[in-house]
Amino acid sequence: MELPPLASYLGLENYSPQFGDFVVWAGLFSTWFGVVQAYDKKHEVLEIVFGGLPVLLVTMDPSEQPKHSRVIPLHKIRNSARGTWAVIRHEPKSIVWYV
Repeated sequence: MELPPLASYLGLENYSPQFGDFVVWAGLFSTWFGVVQAYDKKHEVLEIVFGGLPVLLVTMDPSEQPKHSRVIPLHKIRNSARGTWAVIRHEPKSIVWYV
């Protein structure tokens, strides 16, 4: 029996943001998790709510979200060094990682 692939993935250069995408940013000494809450196609910038842990992110009170939001240019994600950004999106028939 042949197993399905461990994960479906595409390169970040193919990433087109959507509301609800789960974002991971990895720095030298820390990792942040976020969710895309808005995308301005005209200016190609995303608004992402970040939290230090996924549980803190998804349980965050809506009134706290603005102070934890950052505007990130799309080119910064698409042109980043490998391993800095990753995005996961749940598609209707599969889950796709952009790495």
